[in-house]
Amino acid sequence: MTKVREFMTGWESPDTHQMIPLVWSDRSKEGLRGTAKGKRFTPKLRPFDMLSEPNQRLKMFESADVRVIVESVTGTQHFRRNSDFDEVLIQFCGTSHVESEFGKFDLGMGEVLVIPGGVSYRSTGANDCLRMVLNLHEPVFKVFKAEDYTSETTYVMKRLNGPNWSAPPAPPSNAKVIEKLYIWDEDPEDATIIERDYSDLVGVSSIKSGQNIVKKVRAFDIFTEITGKAAGPKIVESPHCLIDAYNTVGDQWAFHRALRSEEFALQFQGTGDNMSEYEHRTPTKAGDVMLVPIGIGHCIENCSKDFRRLVIYSKQRLNVLVSPAMHLYESTFESKETVHKPAAWHAEVAAMA
Repeated sequence: MTKVREFMTGWESPDTHQMIPLVWSDRSKEGLRGTAKGKRFTPKLRPFDMLSEPNQRLKMFESADVRVIVESVTGTQHFRRNSDFDEVLIQFCGTSHVESEFGKFDLGMGEVLVIPGGVSYRSTGANDCLRMVLNLHEPVFKVFKAEDYTSETTYVMKRLNGPNWSAPPAPPSNAKVIEKLYIWDEDPEDATIIERDYSDLVGVSSIKSGQNIVKKVRAFDIFTEITGKAAGPKIVESPHCLIDAYNTVGDQWAFHRALRSEEFALQFQGTGDNMSEYEHRTPTKAGDVMLVPIGIGHCIENCSKDFRRLVIYSKQRLNVLVSPAMHLYESTFESKETVHKPAAWHAEVAAMA
């Protein structure tokens, strides 16, 4: 028997008080790997390989207040105004350009854009643009601050063995444009359609403080240390959803069991082996998504030196709307990381055998 430690957590939120503090337990590793059976088990998913056409949005997971979507953005889309929910864009592959009422933003791999409800925007994507999108019914209350970056890094992601989609020519910027108005509990097909002037929708809004309420974050430039011994730094926080980033090397120090949340990981770069009470060992690579249901002990081992991962936590149970049977391609993703300004932890990783 291999002795390991397990830590059990509740939900971190400023508006709740936990009856159960952080709990530590001594376990056997063998008892935490592949020992459970149940309907909540979800196999490893490759969601970007489920997209069948350009400019498709596919809903993966859903709870009462969180929706998880993957999309391809090929060419220029219509303007979107989400009336009663926030939207978080996570750039996975390729690049996209976002035009909003609060200005213009360019997104590359590993960058996150938080767009509050009510702000109109549209996206233009390169041929290989792939994003994950979070719709959050309860508004975001905290976003990582740009002044707290610890490094400066850029990434380029290349997709192999995927579809070859081509973007149509961009429309003229002075043309009439279409804006669609979306409401949380309304079918997207029933969105209100409005014709507007482009000049009325881009860079026209502000708030009294002068701050920009649309926030961009470089997700992998926020580490103060190598993760694996504590929770990763937070990128976005809302009452029912958190997003953390991880750069773990080697093995996570203990198994984790979440009492009041579910979580899933999106692998950006590098490799690692997921373990849980549902699975003995599942290798993960870029583009893979792994869901851990509420209450299930889990851990990750053998993380490569270039391991980069986002983990999204939902306070509510997530309904799984996709399956491995929906995979249409056998894509692989190759990334190139360029460190322009290193943090202290980069030197620690470089010194490892």
